[in-house]
Amino acid sequence: MNRRKFMTQSAAAAVVASASQLSHAKPSTPSTVSGQVVTIGPDGDYLEIADALSAISPLASPSSPYILKLLPGIHFVRGGEIVIPSWIALAGCGQQISTIDFEDEITYFSVSSNSKISDVSMTAFRSSSQAASGMLVAKRERVVDFYLENVTFALTGGYQSAIEQIWYNHVWYWDNVNIYTDSIGIIMRGYQYLRNTNVFLSGNGTGTPYYGIYVPSMCRLYAWSMRCGTGYGETTSAGFGSDLEVDNDADSDVVGIFVPLDNPTNPRLELHGLESYCRNELASDVSSKVNCMRIEAGIARLFGCFTQAETPSDWSLGEDLHVESGGTVEVYGCRYTTVSGNLSSRNQQAIARKTVSNDGETLSVDAETQHAGSMVMCDACGGSFTLLLPSDWAGGQPPGMLWTFIKTDDTLNSVTIRVPWGTISGKSEVVLDVPYQRVQVLHGDENSRKWFEV
Repeated sequence: MNRRKFMTQSAAAAVVASASQLSHAKPSTPSTVSGQVVTIGPDGDYLEIADALSAISPLASPSSPYILKLLPGIHFVRGGEIVIPSWIALAGCGQQISTIDFEDEITYFSVSSNSKISDVSMTAFRSSSQAASGMLVAKRERVVDFYLENVTFALTGGYQSAIEQIWYNHVWYWDNVNIYTDSIGIIMRGYQYLRNTNVFLSGNGTGTPYYGIYVPSMCRLYAWSMRCGTGYGETTSAGFGSDLEVDNDADSDVVGIFVPLDNPTNPRLELHGLESYCRNELASDVSSKVNCMRIEAGIARLFGCFTQAETPSDWSLGEDLHVESGGTVEVYGCRYTTVSGNLSSRNQQAIARKTVSNDGETLSVDAETQHAGSMVMCDACGGSFTLLLPSDWAGGQPPGMLWTFIKTDDTLNSVTIRVPWGTISGKSEVVLDVPYQRVQVLHGDENSRKWFEV
């Protein structure tokens, strides 16, 4: 794979340069609107977006939807919240052809159900935690059937996010969306269906974390053909890293997709064809990590994905997949290099390492807190120890979980695999007490207490 072909666009630089500026000094003079398409620009029905929305919003309805067409050029918006109401589609003439520029740090679009934004680029600068928290914000309790198609975002300044979804019961559909940011791409909640959506992390000394997708609460994410990370490529846009990577933030996290430990809602992420390079050129602080995925809560399932975390200054700070005890990652036909924590894998061996310090540990508890690993390397050099399998597999998990236990030392110290309230081929435990001995155990029927040696 030629990594230089990953994220080679320089759209962040071209967002402003390629479009001619529209003066907003000319007063807006609305004309009589005929039909359901309203044009915005010097030669359009309205000069500015806010004026067109003010006039059209009361007219839009399920039986009378409107398209607000942005003519080529840069459209400046300012002054705070700008509501995109239901039954209105805001459409440009193409990414980098029609551009929306948020002139101040307090201005943002607040989106609604049954609306759409398409074929446009957006630029914004956010330099403090008091700035508007997103360029697009779903601030109402429920925004459903919102469509985002062929849109490019460029956010600089190191603060806030390009898109923020407040509450948790949204339903959004994304297609061909590109986000360039030196802070957070998406603060995501609700039901999200993404196709060809890419988040590019890049920055120069912002001192703030870099997160592609941040999931703080309930989320059901389904994504196909997504790229999320720093990548490789070139850009000359001020405020971004020289090579579309984080190049001088030694104390900052870089995470492609992040589900934090304090997320209590057991989110589910299903990712098909994710490609993620995450890199921090000068990462050096032990409290800062570089991860393609950091799943501290909930479950992420990866199908045919490619992940690679890089920290050239200290390779120990980079982990493709970082999994805490409250999270689970399942991989199917994926390529990954480094894993922190344990992993569930059907067709590829993920490795967990256990020693006498893990004596009495239950390897899996339930669907909320499981930390299942398919290959367990057991080092008994420091003494004998016992690992516990669950008595049943709660939470509706599928049967067929296969564990392989390998004793990796040449001592006679024993490793005991025990099921406190179940059996392994009719026994309560199996014991590895021969150097380099191995055993595989298979979980039986769903919610069964029976395991089997295979």
